[in-house]
Amino acid sequence: MYLTALAFSILLMAADNDFSTFLSIRDFDSALEAAADSDSLKAVVFRDAGNSSVASMLFERAFDEDPSAGLFAAMWESVASSTEHYPMLTASFLREQILELEGILLFGAEDLLSLIESSSVLEDSLLTDSLVQVLIEDFPLSFEASEVIGWEFYDRLYPVWYDDSASIVVLAEFLDDWGDRSDLWRSLAWQYTLSSVLETADSLNWEGYLNEWLEACPENPRVYLSGAALYIDRDSSWSEALDLAQTGLNLVSEGWTPQGMPDEEWQLAGEALEAGLQFRRLFAMAGSGRRQEALGELTAVISDTDFNTDDYHTEASLYWLYGKLNLEEGDSLEALGSYAHAAAAGEVRNRWSSDAVTAMDSLLPPDITPDRWAREYSEYEGPVFTDVTHLLGPDSMLSGSRVSWCDWNSDGFPDLFTGRSLFQNMGGSSFMDVTSEAGLDSCRGNGGVWGDINRDGQPDLVTSGNPVQVFVSRNGTLEDATESTGVNSTESSVEGVALLDWNADGWLDLYLASYERAGGRGSGTGDAFYLGSENGFTEAGDSIGMVPFLGEHLCGRGVSPCDFDLDGDIDIFVSNYRLQENFLWENKEGTAVSSALRRGIAGVEVDGWWGHTIGSAWGDFDNDGDWDLFSANLAHPRYITLSDRSMLYEQRDGYFTDIRSNAGIRFEETHSNPLWGDFNNDGWLDLFVTSIYSDRRSFLYLNQGDGTFEDVTWLAGARVLNGWGAAAADYNLDGRLDLAVGSGDGPTLLENVSTGGNWTLVNVDPPEGVNPSGTGCIIILEQQGVTLMRQVEGGSGTTSQNGGLLHFGLPSDRPFTLKLYIPGDTTPQLEINGLPGSIISTGN
Repeated sequence: MYLTALAFSILLMAADNDFSTFLSIRDFDSALEAAADSDSLKAVVFRDAGNSSVASMLFERAFDEDPSAGLFAAMWESVASSTEHYPMLTASFLREQILELEGILLFGAEDLLSLIESSSVLEDSLLTDSLVQVLIEDFPLSFEASEVIGWEFYDRLYPVWYDDSASIVVLAEFLDDWGDRSDLWRSLAWQYTLSSVLETADSLNWEGYLNEWLEACPENPRVYLSGAALYIDRDSSWSEALDLAQTGLNLVSEGWTPQGMPDEEWQLAGEALEAGLQFRRLFAMAGSGRRQEALGELTAVISDTDFNTDDYHTEASLYWLYGKLNLEEGDSLEALGSYAHAAAAGEVRNRWSSDAVTAMDSLLPPDITPDRWAREYSEYEGPVFTDVTHLLGPDSMLSGSRVSWCDWNSDGFPDLFTGRSLFQNMGGSSFMDVTSEAGLDSCRGNGGVWGDINRDGQPDLVTSGNPVQVFVSRNGTLEDATESTGVNSTESSVEGVALLDWNADGWLDLYLASYERAGGRGSGTGDAFYLGSENGFTEAGDSIGMVPFLGEHLCGRGVSPCDFDLDGDIDIFVSNYRLQENFLWENKEGTAVSSALRRGIAGVEVDGWWGHTIGSAWGDFDNDGDWDLFSANLAHPRYITLSDRSMLYEQRDGYFTDIRSNAGIRFEETHSNPLWGDFNNDGWLDLFVTSIYSDRRSFLYLNQGDGTFEDVTWLAGARVLNGWGAAAADYNLDGRLDLAVGSGDGPTLLENVSTGGNWTLVNVDPPEGVNPSGTGCIIILEQQGVTLMRQVEGGSGTTSQNGGLLHFGLPSDRPFTLKLYIPGDTTPQLEINGLPGSIISTGN
């Protein structure tokens, strides 16, 4: 439910800082104490604690003492949220109260929006509709009025989203009913209409629809940008395109802003709109015979355009155009350089950056690839990858959106599991599909993680999907032992799977993060936690305290175990989707304490919404001896005011702060699965992040060693489109960390062919009593005052798993010391001296 933000902020202003702090971490007892004698503040505490009945009574008492529209709306929010009422009877009472207070209380836009939501929950459509009319008539330019119209827009459009012909009809009806209420939504409806028309048999009539849009929204620069693009792309009508683009730019320069669009959303759209208009204007100018003039102006436009790290747009189109015009002028070297800039920048739809690579291909000799030329041209010295997916087999035969590494046959070389297929590593030179031979023909999962569940020295497999399956290794093959191990069926698909040793008894335990109920968007299903033993698994989540706030199940996407506080026991971070908070189950002597809020890694709450977290990964990126965390969030621009962007959480003294933007990691709409790895062997962890959806690109950020990162994805040869899962391992044992990326188009295997740097590989052969996989073991390596940390993972991201042979890039070529820490103990079990370039086993 929408919260009365204004009333709430006023209440908090009246409270002390302690009250707000206690409330933010759900320390409700302390918040009540800090609320003192304030009924309104007490009401806020009970509301946030889930006791809507008490909250409504306290809000009512506060309202009786000091009537205000904000308190009235807050009271009815709590009434509507309570289950102790009959909706229609209660709605009738609300209607009567509103009529009684007419002319007495002055309702603001936020109050009306809150009452609209309350009446909707109480199932009074007539009251809801009348309040909507009041809101739109009294506050036509408000954000709240725009939001209500937006609800109507998407409620109508979503059911026919993939049917262009039906969308045209629905949008026409919306324009008839609501088109005169909002410039923003009128223009957007025409934009969607034109987009749908272009996908139908009526596409040849696009110009007529464009003219209708122009007539309906003559003050909106967006229509001029779309028109200019269509005249260029479809007709090469340079004059018309130039006029439209210039008109749009004039409107922008005069200070046009969309009425009802939140500032944060406009910050994402505004500069991109201006850059798009400049791009089309100069494109059309060059096409109309003024190429040199366009080139001169384009230089200044590129210099003036600067998308910051909180923006997902890039300058790729401008660099592509600069390359094209220079090529037409006969300067092929300048063209190649600009095309390389466009390719390296990348973009959301992969149009201009892809065209730039194609153009480079046409200019270069057959034996020189565009990225190779660009590396030499820019004197690039970072990591380099080459695509060796062919080692897995023909692309047409490959599938799998989740990936995990495991040495399933114990020959020392990591094997690759992708989707439901197992590829055995043949000595680091090739892979063989052994799915059938391994006994996995009955696998119905979409990924999985590995660990020695039954302590027989061989890795076993737990899959994600529905149903979850447990495969136990026996006599060289994997057998489905789901039923005998005690793992139960789940209500929905399991998206996150992780193995760990929660109680440090030497038996691997299992966490399953379940997704949403079928047909119930945002309606989560219960996660499951199992303690392992020689008798299999026993469900134990509730008994040890793994109960979400108010018992509300969330939509899990990924599980990332780690002893984040280095107290000797394993903690569990759970990535939750659907704008929901993330979990951190902190291990306190075997009892799970929910501490994500207190530690600062639950996400950022806005009006009850959090983030779409898909996968998260632990790593000490700043080499300060503690674990940091990257959480990958999907965040659509139209919901950016209430969606978390991806977050780079830096740990300081047990608490976390998001530094993503300052660290140089750009916002991307569909970030999915992160992983840490030292890909250039310099002693600093780099970051790789996939992005889901067609044409969305992955990112490789090179750690600069000063708290910042540089995007080197394309130059490194690490760009993969439509990525989902990702995992790293040194598959050929050459000391360079390789990458496997899963996607809807099948897996991609990238071999690291970088030169330089120093490294060591560590095989964790745990001591007696520790789970034989070594899962949860930590290696701390020290070299010349630099501390590096790695852990043997039992899962990360969204059911991905990095290789168990731990890779360390090293800061120098000098000797080093490493220490082994095991689950359940804070003292090192052994200390080993080593030299760079070696493979070390802790069992030797």
